[in-house]
Amino acid sequence: NNHLHKITGINKLCNFIDIIIEDDFNSPYGRKLATDGLRGPADTIFFTGPCTGGSKWTRLNESRVGKTRDKIEGRRLVFWALWVSFLIVAKHAINVNARILIGLPRGCTYWNNPRMTDFLGKHNFTYADFDGCMYGLVAGHGREIGHPINKPCRIACLNSSLGSTLNKLCNQPKNHDLPHTRCGGQKTIETQSYIPKIADAIHKSIRRDVQALKAKSEPIAMCCTMCYDSDSDDSL
Repeated sequence: NNHLHKITGINKLCNFIDIIIEDDFNSPYGRKLATDGLRGPADTIFFTGPCTGGSKWTRLNESRVGKTRDKIEGRRLVFWALWVSFLIVAKHAINVNARILIGLPRGCTYWNNPRMTDFLGKHNFTYADFDGCMYGLVAGHGREIGHPINKPCRIACLNSSLGSTLNKLCNQPKNHDLPHTRCGGQKTIETQSYIPKIADAIHKSIRRDVQALKAKSEPIAMCCTMCYDSDSDDSL
């Protein structure tokens, strides 16, 4: 269901390298997969680590003891272990002037952690803030099928124009014919991946940025390295 790496007319010239759980991004092999795909300004790394440990629902449940608390801490450990590996790859990406994108829900507490704020601030990242409902994110199951889901999203960007186009926020109910439904339960799983309209907006920005480069006579080959993890129990 990950539309980011599905070939379309927009990204057909892009070479994708997906780094998933089985590749073990925390291993030298997994990190080499990422760095090998980042050769210069035409290339992009998109890091989307598991966000459950920083969600608002986790904050409500972290006062509990026992297995629930342990599970929350386990998910946080997974994310920050991946973040350490990401920083290694990001150092290479910055050295070759590649594009860096980092995607998490806008309300995720990880955005406020010094480990992240220090890195983003040091390198002057910008943000693409947007709400899923403004790009067609709706419930696919349940009694409120078809109702818009207002999922606040954020993508931190370096060497990218994404924030200038992917920036629609929903601040008025009149934006939709139906009222919002909450992003919870089965709907949480439905919203883990970017829907086609959002994926297309991301790829359009990458294509626009690459076209803006002062290229030589030969076409520029684009590579998009995507490092992501699942929020399922199998990711722990």
